[in-house]
Amino acid sequence: MTVRRLLEINAVGTLVGGVERTLQVVGRELLRHGLDLRHIYLHPAEPGQAMILPEIRWEVLGDLSPQNHSEAVHPKVRDRRQRALARLEKVVAEFRPDVIHLNNIYSPIPLLARVAGIPVVRTVHDYRFACVRLTKLLRSGRRCTNAPGIRCLLRGCVPLGSDPTPLLDFLARTEELERYRDLSFIVTKSEHVKRTLVQAGVPSRSLTVIPCCIPLPAPSESLPRRDWLLYVGRMSVEKGIDRLFEACRLVSRGFRLKLAGEGPERPRLERLAERLGLVDRVDWLGHRSYEELTALYRQCRLLVVPSLWDEPFGLVGLEAMAHALPVVASDVGGTREWLRDGRSGMLVKPDAPG
Repeated sequence: MTVRRLLEINAVGTLVGGVERTLQVVGRELLRHGLDLRHIYLHPAEPGQAMILPEIRWEVLGDLSPQNHSEAVHPKVRDRRQRALARLEKVVAEFRPDVIHLNNIYSPIPLLARVAGIPVVRTVHDYRFACVRLTKLLRSGRRCTNAPGIRCLLRGCVPLGSDPTPLLDFLARTEELERYRDLSFIVTKSEHVKRTLVQAGVPSRSLTVIPCCIPLPAPSESLPRRDWLLYVGRMSVEKGIDRLFEACRLVSRGFRLKLAGEGPERPRLERLAERLGLVDRVDWLGHRSYEELTALYRQCRLLVVPSLWDEPFGLVGLEAMAHALPVVASDVGGTREWLRDGRSGMLVKPDAPG
């Protein structure tokens, strides 16, 4: 099959994470080879945010994700979703893609595309279909090794109470997983995620592993390495930044910890840093562009990836190593598929600061 026109669909169109960075890298390579590419996003961009591929035509449809299954009792939401689907049908009819590629979205688009007779490829970047909590972490903080199903209810991962939203969301994800079991071609970014999907009932024959990729940096003048440790990523519970703080407290040698990222855990982490006496050692950098991260990769002495959850892949590790920055990372999920312990960095036990 020859693919000349590709329609990419993603939740957001801005460079907010590894998924979007991968879309940019691969998209520019496809454009270089003459492919006609168009993007559809489900959420509008904030003013000043950098788009994934500003040089191509793109459109924002609106959120079609299954969290909106409350539409059964909210007709306005249902009507808005139907209008978005109608706009999608119009784009498909006009652009006439050879393939539709679904990325970080959760919706009934596969059924629509199949009705239109267009092949659908789905890339799975996370655990959304396999875990109602998204992280494969139990409420206790331990990693979950079970397939999705009744255990999600029995273990309290789906709160049952007067608010029906969590249960509706769980049922929506279950229905969505059934739909993706019917897709003939699904891409994962690691063997670990492939195994997780097989455990969830997706046929192994439908799954292909294509690891994340990054562009190799152009040769540049070397910068002096500083006694800086670097963390890049979301500030959320599963990322293990609190364990990183505890480990930093054990290090007597002078250093600075650079934290590049934002997230809901930042206020709690700022209080924790103060309580542990790390205020003078921690720099809160906020969200940084890829160009700014590149400069940090070239100046820091070590990248730390202290994750508690099973990282689906860990793109930031590749970016760091491309700039000769060694990595210390938790031995979780797909991390050991790109980090060779003792060669390109060091694997450590998760949740063990010492």
